[in-house]
Amino acid sequence: MDAGASRIEKVRQEIDYNFAEFQRIVGAKDFIRLFGKVNGDSLKTAPQGYHEDNPAIAYLKLKSWVVTTHVSDEAATQPTLVRDVLRIFSAMQPFIGFLNAAQDE
Repeated sequence: MDAGASRIEKVRQEIDYNFAEFQRIVGAKDFIRLFGKVNGDSLKTAPQGYHEDNPAIAYLKLKSWVVTTHVSDEAATQPTLVRDVLRIFSAMQPFIGFLNAAQDE
């Protein structure tokens, strides 16, 4: 992809080229348990250069890739909070690493 490609285009290309790896990351048990599915604003049609029959099309249509989880007020006051937050970030790290790798030239 050329140097002028947007961050979104780079992430889409990375997902398209390495979809099996992306699926492994977002399909991991801990990832699903903590975050559910990847969300974000989505295009109504396939982005330029991609076809609707692409196996990754649901992710390629996204304009942002967002995961969230909930920490209850009660959990936030427990001595296990740091351990729980570290577990959350540990489960999120491969996802963030994948998105960041798309930005490397």
